[in-house]
Amino acid sequence: MVCLTPPMYRQLKSNRTTNIAPIICDICANISPVPIAGAVGLAGAPTMIGPVVANTGTPTLFEAFGRFCSTVDSTQTLIVRNDFFNACFTDPANIPFNMKSAWIGMTVLQTPDISALVISRQQDATKLFELGAQGFPLQILHGKVDKLVDGEAVVKELKPHFKDLEISLIEGSHTIFHDQQEEMLDKLIGFVDRVNAVSGW
Repeated sequence: MVCLTPPMYRQLKSNRTTNIAPIICDICANISPVPIAGAVGLAGAPTMIGPVVANTGTPTLFEAFGRFCSTVDSTQTLIVRNDFFNACFTDPANIPFNMKSAWIGMTVLQTPDISALVISRQQDATKLFELGAQGFPLQILHGKVDKLVDGEAVVKELKPHFKDLEISLIEGSHTIFHDQQEEMLDKLIGFVDRVNAVSGW
């Protein structure tokens, strides 16, 4: 089995997204034996440990983090959701209104203290990096014009830890699963087929 992050079928069917790539780290740290044969980081890194986040997030991302977590200015916590949504896409003006409303609407249900927990929770990447050194396959799928996370920086941070690192930088934004769906799926399916053939899943 390959851990796909975010879960692609549900993602593509519901047009929703969330930052769950770090769940790869949680699975490796907390479940033994590790129940996955490989992992995919889609527009994100598989861990939120300090250096990875600090070196891969863009100024736009960090500015949004602060506003998402504000308990002082409720207007800003609402405005940031629209700004963040727009930063996710290459051409946000052409995203259907119902999709935009659904995505922004879901974020309103997340209180600032929960946002802060999602953004800053502690992780232990020791087991993930040990597995990476042993050949655990990781694919990084990233948009070349991502305004939130620097895909090349993600690769630079993870390359020393993963013997089997497959890198796919695609023309597109943070939401390559929407902007460049066909190319992204081709790369993803190729990786899954390769890992499943070797692992016997």
